[in-house]
Amino acid sequence: MIPTIEEVIGLIQTSGLSQKRIAQLAGVSQSAITKLVHRKMNPSYDLVRNLYEAVQKNALQSKRQMKAKEIATYKMVTVPKDASLRDASKVMKAHGISQVPVTDGGQFVGTISESIITSQFAEQLLDSKGIERLLKAKVESLMKAPMPIIDEALSVESVAGLLSYCDGVMTSRKGKVVGIITRADFHKLLVSRM
Repeated sequence: MIPTIEEVIGLIQTSGLSQKRIAQLAGVSQSAITKLVHRKMNPSYDLVRNLYEAVQKNALQSKRQMKAKEIATYKMVTVPKDASLRDASKVMKAHGISQVPVTDGGQFVGTISESIITSQFAEQLLDSKGIERLLKAKVESLMKAPMPIIDEALSVESVAGLLSYCDGVMTSRKGKVVGIITRADFHKLLVSRM
């Protein structure tokens, strides 16, 4: 099937390649690609075919495993270990997240989650003073171990395997934590491909 000019323009624009690189791959001038994309030329069949084949061939060759950095959330939200559970709950609610790393002096020392707080809350339902004590309790009294830290170049498949054992992982670049991946990030990835 012969691709339409619009299909080729769409491929060029979504390929992630520069026009210069596409020109090299297809053996055409960069100005021809620019004119085509801006619809300032009526291209020959050979030009359209060469561009289409070059972009498709490159896509097949560069098919690779998706990396953790491609799905990580880089806006890290944390709470200090001496924050109250009330404050931690407010932070999670404000950011629409269900868990948050706990810090102490810039170091990651634990994780607190809605599920931890909810399970403790359920135990205190019949005791209003117990609920108030719980909300005032420090995060460090209920936090669990910190999330594992992985290199952001790790494959998404490997991350998926880790998430079957933990609720989230933090990603690092050159030894510094820069992002977080949770099961919700995998759900977003799934939904984006539907």
